[in-house]
Amino acid sequence: MTNLNKPTQTYRSLSRRRYSRDFKRSLAQQLVDGESSLTLAQLARTHDIHPNLLGKWRREYLQGKLGEQTKPSMAEQSFLPVTITSPATLPERADVAAALMVSSLELRLRKGSIVLEGSFTVDVLRDLVEALQ
Repeated sequence: MTNLNKPTQTYRSLSRRRYSRDFKRSLAQQLVDGESSLTLAQLARTHDIHPNLLGKWRREYLQGKLGEQTKPSMAEQSFLPVTITSPATLPERADVAAALMVSSLELRLRKGSIVLEGSFTVDVLRDLVEALQ
């Protein structure tokens, strides 16, 4: 027979865990900066902390309540080279039409193909495409 009067150890009888500000900041910084590939739940599980508590620390970190957020130094940042050139000028419509002159056109359809010989302007090609739709 078991003794039911024997006190059992529950979470209420355990001493409350206290975490330092640096510990809270380091875990929150890992979440915010993406230093680790762990999710909030995984990071909480590895440190035996409830995910809600870790989420609270992250909010406090973002609000600046856990001290200054550390920013990466200039040596850690990387920039891509950028070259700015003058904007290209658009050709006139007549120049485009002359450049798009076609001497032959082959249309491949389901039941065969059609080859058209001659010069076609942009307007003729546009009408042809609209008719085939």
